[in-house]
Amino acid sequence: MTLSLNDSRISISEGGSQQSKHMFVVVYDKKLGCRWYNTETGEIGGKWGAAGTASTNDRYLIRHAYLSRNGRYVRILVNWVGFYVWDLSTLNVMACKYGTNLQCGGYGVVGYNSYVSGPGVIDDRQVAKRPLNNLSQITQLVYPLSAPHYWGQPQHFTWSNVDTNDSTPVCGSTYSYDGDSHIDRPLAGEIFLC
Repeated sequence: MTLSLNDSRISISEGGSQQSKHMFVVVYDKKLGCRWYNTETGEIGGKWGAAGTASTNDRYLIRHAYLSRNGRYVRILVNWVGFYVWDLSTLNVMACKYGTNLQCGGYGVVGYNSYVSGPGVIDDRQVAKRPLNNLSQITQLVYPLSAPHYWGQPQHFTWSNVDTNDSTPVCGSTYSYDGDSHIDRPLAGEIFLC
């Protein structure tokens, strides 16, 4: 479950027996009512916005849905595929799949109109920002990344103080999942701002 900044909208993913088995993204707006997207059939409907079939032909099950802080977009995380972004008042659903030039991997965070992530294409220090309405418009926030390139410390992000222009720095951290506490590279075991 995620909330828009002013708590006027809430989103959940549901319908399956467990995480990564859900097929519904449901958004409740205090004034407008419910809106839903069935990712297994592609059908979108509810009390407001366009109704019909999603613009993507992809059918998938959901790991989690994240509402943007302005309540306009939902980032839909899908295991082993990447993610999708649904522009809530429309039928427009954009794909960002792993293994494409869109750099869709890594953990990330949704702001008002942007998404920041550590896609891990160049190395684990890479931080990218993109608008939710144009996933191919990627801005590298840590650039250039000098050689040698480092791996093994994925990034996690929070952006709780984000402003409406998404210009407030995003806070990130790195962590070694295998428990290695040795610091032998830039940003290893660090908390940082971009």
